[in-house]
Amino acid sequence: MKFINPEQVRLQINKAASQQTPFFFTVNYEMSEGLFIENPMDQSEVLFHFNDVGNKPDEAISSEEAKLTVHPISKQKYLSNFQVVQRALKSGELDVINLTACTPIKTNISCRQIF
Repeated sequence: MKFINPEQVRLQINKAASQQTPFFFTVNYEMSEGLFIENPMDQSEVLFHFNDVGNKPDEAISSEEAKLTVHPISKQKYLSNFQVVQRALKSGELDVINLTACTPIKTNISCRQIF
């Protein structure tokens, strides 16, 4: 799997759409990299399932119990971010916002097993 920049994703989307070729794409929230897959049903490296269409295996990949270790930001940091958002909303600088934070998670199983 090779990640590419969002501009390359956009160009590949346009090309595949103009040729009526099925595709799957994703871009990260930072808009720094993405993934583009032509004919996604013909591959099994990236599993997906949308509206009863996808390439997920019929059977579970693993029955191993997932153990998660989560490292959220501190309550103090969240409250600081929340106050910034509140000031921006009150001043009219923002109308709507979804306050989120990256939360590192470690697990004993793979992404494929989680899927």
